Order: sequence, then structure tokens, then C-alpha cells
Amino acid sequence: PFAQQQPGAGAMPIEAQRAMLTQYCQGCHNDTVKSGNMSLTQLDLAHVEQNAELAEKIIRKLGVGLMPPAGSTPPDKQTLAAFRLTLEAQLDKAAAANPNPGSRPSQRLTRTE
Repeated sequence: PFAQQQPGAGAMPIEAQRAMLTQYCQGCHNDTVKSGNMSLTQLDLAHVEQNAELAEKIIRKLGVGLMPPAGSTPPDKQTLAAFRLTLEAQLDKAAAANPNPGSRPSQRLTRTE
């Protein structure tokens, strides 16, 4: 059985998220340097669902340990995990509030239809 995660477990306040991004990430991921073709200056932490593609990219990179890169000073693992879980929770909450089942492509009718 999968462990149930408590609502708000691992939630990181927006101020702490901004401080972490400023200290550890935005030195390389800004509009000038744009390392990895990614800038975090446009990411609104209060509404990450507005830039879900960027948030998903961050979640993936942190989840597999690609960021921060070797040789840099990373935050502690608990902080990174809390940040990643907070982003995931915000995206999941937005997706649950606005489900998008997609569209159905046109379908040929059968003889009976």
C-alpha cells in the first residue's frame, strides 16, 4: 500500500521558496544567463499553475538530482524535498480544480450509427 501524504505535509512558505530560489537558483537561471535555456524570474510561486511547464521541469530536475549541479553549494535535502513537494501539491491542486480531459478526435460512424 502507498503511504498517504498528509495535506500540507512538506509545505514550504512562499517566502522560504523565494529565498531558496534567489540564493541557490537564480544566479544561473535568470533572464541574462539563462542556463539550461531556463529562467526562473518569471515563475510566480503563488500561482505556479500559470507556468506549469516550467514548474514540471523544476520538479523533474530536482527529483532525479540533476539540480543543483555538482560543484555548487546546494540547500539541504529536506529543503529541496519540501520545495519539490510544495510545487507538486500546487500543480495537483490546480489540476483537480480545473480538470482538462482533452478533446476527442473525430470518429467515423459505423453502419449502425
